[in-house]
Amino acid sequence: MPDNNQLPNRNNNRRQQATFRSGIPRLPLYGAITTALTCTVIASTVSKYPHYYTAMLYLAKSNTSMLVLANMSLLLIILFCKLMFRLFFGTLRAIEVEHLYERGWFSVTEMCLALTIFRDESNILMAEMFAALLVVKIFHWLLEDRVDFMEQQLMLS
Repeated sequence: MPDNNQLPNRNNNRRQQATFRSGIPRLPLYGAITTALTCTVIASTVSKYPHYYTAMLYLAKSNTSMLVLANMSLLLIILFCKLMFRLFFGTLRAIEVEHLYERGWFSVTEMCLALTIFRDESNILMAEMFAALLVVKIFHWLLEDRVDFMEQQLMLS
């Protein structure tokens, strides 16, 4: 019977799924491309518009610029959440990762269905609130798993 800390090959399969066939991890590649695009958009805007106000106005009105900047903010949010998880929880056990995957799909599906109720009010603030709700749910699940693990350890000793 496998230990609670280790699941047979499931964690390795998840880690292999997180890389391309060339072996490059997805998040660093996504981060590099997003950062390069953001720097390119900002440098292009600054070279076209020397004044701050006109440059910011262009960035706010250009759909492509807004897409790139929103993509960069998504990357920063992901990195911040990963940092907070690492700071508060350290490395996750395999069973915790498995529980996150199991609960995550249900939670994301539930949130997408809830978004259909608020489709008239969908804006960036609504997306931010749903993302914050998902992060809080993930923190709650991890804390719940850690408390269960500590209770099991206490019962065994």
